[in-house]
Parts: sequence; C-alpha cells; structure tokens
Amino acid sequence: MIRECLGEDKIEPPDPNLHPKIRRMKALARYRDKVKAQKGMGITLETTLVSICCMGIGITPLNIGELSYAALSTIVQTY
Repeated sequence: MIRECLGEDKIEPPDPNLHPKIRRMKALARYRDKVKAQKGMGITLETTLVSICCMGIGITPLNIGELSYAALSTIVQTY
C-alpha cells in the first residue's frame, strides 16, 4: 500500500510453493531491478529538502516538516 501511495510499482510477494530454481530466478530479477533503480537515484533526501526550500515556491525550512515524502518527490518531479 505504501508503494502505491508513493506512485511506485507494486511488487508481488514471493510464492513459497514455487520450484526452487524459479524462485531463485525471480529473486535475481528483483535484485537486478533494485540495482537498476538505485543507479538513477543520485540525489539524497537532504539535497532534495534544500533544493525544495530554494525553489521559491513558499516552502521554507520552518514549514517543510509538514510535507510528506510522497509530496516532496512529486514536487521535485514536477519542478
């Protein structure tokens, strides 16, 4: 549910009744996707917070605590 709120893809839970080879192949595919996704994330949370405060859209260090993480990522993507 958290992934859906953040706008990320939904991940199916692993099935314990799968054949071990298929389970291993799916685990490796999930790991590959995770590594691929991390390569695109070059900005840290601290940098995101500072950049949002510097955008000049009325968000300051005093009121940035009222925004959720999902709102922060949406603002950065839109900007």
